[in-house]
Formats: sequence, C-alpha cells, structure tokens
Amino acid sequence: TVKNELMKSWADVVGKKVKSTGITPSVTKEAFEEDRGEMDCSHNVMVYGLKEAEGEDSRSEDIQQIVEMMEEIGAACEDVTLTRIGDVKEGRVRPVRLTYQRKEYVPWVLSRGRLLKVSESFSSVFFGARPEC
Repeated sequence: TVKNELMKSWADVVGKKVKSTGITPSVTKEAFEEDRGEMDCSHNVMVYGLKEAEGEDSRSEDIQQIVEMMEEIGAACEDVTLTRIGDVKEGRVRPVRLTYQRKEYVPWVLSRGRLLKVSESFSSVFFGARPEC
C-alpha cells in the first residue's frame, strides 16, 4: 500500500535501487582500483625551471627541450607524456610533469638529475618526485 511505501527508510529505498542496477561491491572495488591505477604518481617526474616557450608551438618546443635535456644526461625519454602544470602567469615558469609508462624509469631518471648542475644549457633545471598527482 501507499502508506507502507512512505514508511520505508532511506536505506531500504537506496538498497533496492542499488540491487536493481547490478552494482555490487566487487564492481565498485574494480572501478576504484582502475581509477586509482590511473592516478598512480609513482610514474611521475617533475621538472622545475625548464624555460617555457611562448606561442602556438610551445608544446613542440617543450618536447624538444625535454629530449635534448634527457639526451645530455643519458636518461630515458621514451614512453613518456609531458604536461605543463598550472596557469600561465607573467614572470613564472610552470613545472613540467613527465609521466612514464613504466615506473621503473623514475628512480633512474631522478638519479641522473644531478648531472644537470654541470650542464651549460640546463643548469637551472632540476628534477623532483611529487607525492601527490
């Protein structure tokens, strides 16, 4: 009856809807694990102090600078995605996030960062690992 339907608790109504949609705890756990995997920061290396190019072709210039820098220090630059982090502001250089497909590259690349200090072209650039994404 209508009175019985109105007297149900919120948990009963939501529980009924969840059961009818086919969402089970295992499906929810799988979705969570998949999302967590996409946000895994152990694949990231942050590059600070890399000069930022202006104009439409700034991304290709960033790629070229990263390739030159990695070649100079003998670090891997394959299977990597780069992203400038933050908003463009006058007089501020945004960091670059390098995301490697394989997290095994990250400690090795970070260890090679010390070679940037003696580089003529990249002496103001340094690497860092960022704990959060």
